[in-house]
Amino acid sequence: MRRIGGFLLLTGVCILSVWGIVQWFRELFPSVPSYVSFAVVITFLGLCLLIASLIKERLKDTKEDKNKFKGVEK
Repeated sequence: MRRIGGFLLLTGVCILSVWGIVQWFRELFPSVPSYVSFAVVITFLGLCLLIASLIKERLKDTKEDKNKFKGVEK
């Protein structure tokens, strides 16, 4: 039940965020077609998600490395 609720919440937030950013982008660049502004926003959000996942993975690896070498003296 939590997964479904979290998924629905995340989906709603993502849709509203994309819509808001597209509207903002349209105001800044009114001559750009809608599909181009939508593509730019989706690309930017995808890049942000990739960077966030890389940071999360790196932090997880750092924590595992500390536990792995806990018994080794410097």
